[in-house]
Amino acid sequence: MQFGASINDFPQPEQSAHAIRTACTFILRNKCNYHGPTVSQFADPSDESFVCDKHSPLLTALAGLDMIKLPKVSAACEASILTLGIAMTTGVIPPGLIPAASARVQRFKAHNLSWETALSPRQSSIVLQSTHAALARQAHRASITAINPGLSSPLSSLGPTSVVLLLTPTVPRRRPNSPSDPFEPLGRALSSSFSRLRHVPYTLSAGLTGFHYPFIQRAAAVLLVLCNISSALVESQDELVGAVQNTLRVRDAAPGQAGVRKVVIGAGDPRDLRDKFDGWWVVCCYEYSRGALEAAAEVILGQSEALGALPA
Repeated sequence: MQFGASINDFPQPEQSAHAIRTACTFILRNKCNYHGPTVSQFADPSDESFVCDKHSPLLTALAGLDMIKLPKVSAACEASILTLGIAMTTGVIPPGLIPAASARVQRFKAHNLSWETALSPRQSSIVLQSTHAALARQAHRASITAINPGLSSPLSSLGPTSVVLLLTPTVPRRRPNSPSDPFEPLGRALSSSFSRLRHVPYTLSAGLTGFHYPFIQRAAAVLLVLCNISSALVESQDELVGAVQNTLRVRDAAPGQAGVRKVVIGAGDPRDLRDKFDGWWVVCCYEYSRGALEAAAEVILGQSEALGALPA
């Protein structure tokens, strides 16, 4: 895995080393269980004029990356390699750091660069796709954030024949070949537990209409998905949230009405969740990719725990 950023991309080397160490060790290795090699590139290989500080490769190695691509400038390469050599002999680089990095690279080469793999590219592609898909699932599951820590999902105790309303915004497709409604995976995942799930889209320009109100009146639970796709739509989204809350407030106050289970799902900028949703269970999955939505559904259905945290 190659890191797009390097020590030279930050104004303070110590800050950049901390950022790379956090991404490599804490997120990739500890959280995502990725044990393959990591690579840092200091410049475009075709840029022969680039010169990096001789200490930058050393700081990168100490931050935990396994391989370092140096620029073509020979003097810069020699100075960097000399600095690394001195650091190894003087103990600046811990004794086990280089052997551990070398072992990860060797394991990767043995697994992915064997003659058997090279002569069977289709099989190799399938194996890599499966590995990448598993890693993506782990990353999505680790990122789902519940804003109500310690509280279980209000849907976990709901009967399978209960009417559940899923309100999702109309947003652009992530890719040309993706479903016309990117939130279909969320609806399918939830319908596996609720046979009477009703998936109803809304537009921020129109907000709640007469088409939505009958669904809200019959639902035992309402799941509202929020997704800011541009700052110009923030005001429209705020109006929609207010309309949904007012409608549910009036319904809950009616005689003989059972309280509606309410869930907010932030499928974009976490600032979507800046307002306080009294009585709502709030979950953030940060994007509306299939993997993120399916991971959010697992948390909402009580099948897994929310392990993420909102960015500071």
